[in-house]
Amino acid sequence: MPLKKYNLDTIGSEFLHGCILTLGNFDGVHIGHQTLLKRVKNRSLELSTPSCVVTYSPNPSLVLGKKQDFRYLTSDEAKESAISKFGIDFLLTLEFTQALSQMSAEDFLKEIIIGKLHAKHIVLGYNHSFGKDRKGDFELLKAKAKQYSYEVELYETTNYQGERVSSSLVRSYIERGEVFRASQLLARSYSQSAIVFQGDERGRLLGFPTANLRIEDKFLIPGPGVYSGFITVRGVRYKCMTNIGTNPTFGGNLLSMETHIIDFSSNIYGLEVEIEFVHRIRDEKKFDSADDLIAQLNKDKISSIHFLQRVE
Repeated sequence: MPLKKYNLDTIGSEFLHGCILTLGNFDGVHIGHQTLLKRVKNRSLELSTPSCVVTYSPNPSLVLGKKQDFRYLTSDEAKESAISKFGIDFLLTLEFTQALSQMSAEDFLKEIIIGKLHAKHIVLGYNHSFGKDRKGDFELLKAKAKQYSYEVELYETTNYQGERVSSSLVRSYIERGEVFRASQLLARSYSQSAIVFQGDERGRLLGFPTANLRIEDKFLIPGPGVYSGFITVRGVRYKCMTNIGTNPTFGGNLLSMETHIIDFSSNIYGLEVEIEFVHRIRDEKKFDSADDLIAQLNKDKISSIHFLQRVE
């Protein structure tokens, strides 16, 4: 069954017989989130009760002013797509506002979790809480379970190679350019949608035509460097290598992103594409001449092809 999406105003009779529920931001839908979603789906099947995920938009950190430099790992659409792959039945996206942030945890439980969703079983991630001052934690849910006739379980942290998996950890790897490490925590390559726009076409003169990419500022891009990866254009996936930086060889000073699509020559200006960052090849550097840069680009291309052939 396709994932059914709701907000508070569109909730209907589907929830009258209850649901198996979890809550969270789910930015990135990393392997910790994935483990939690699998648990919710398994309980849903065991209890023959629909599964439901409650999430928030925009991210509470932005609304509350806690992280002014916050950048998303996933768009709402990408998050919904990732959640749907785990067979979740319902997704409730709450508009996170100052008013919602002031709602007491008990009112949130009474009015939304019980009053709207009729939760019968709640699976709470180890680091999630809801309501004013984050008082809606496992202890509160456990204390109210008998009153509202639900069961609750705390789902412990997921660790990977000795590290506690979190969206913040994934974000830190991407910011440092360690995209392959981030991909292990995401169980997929880190990717973003981008719009192709016309640049100065210097790459074409060098024999390496590039698509200049613009990603919305609210989304996280990897740190400066040269990356091998894939780009999906009109539904077809191609190998590529992407430079994020200022083009110091030519005296640039503004951060840009441009990708050379291997064995591709079509005009794609204005198209929306998806760019995947698979492996960081090297730092961006200033070369003494255009010929030195071309020689390095040829080496980068060979390295990209060899690496991407192993991960396709």
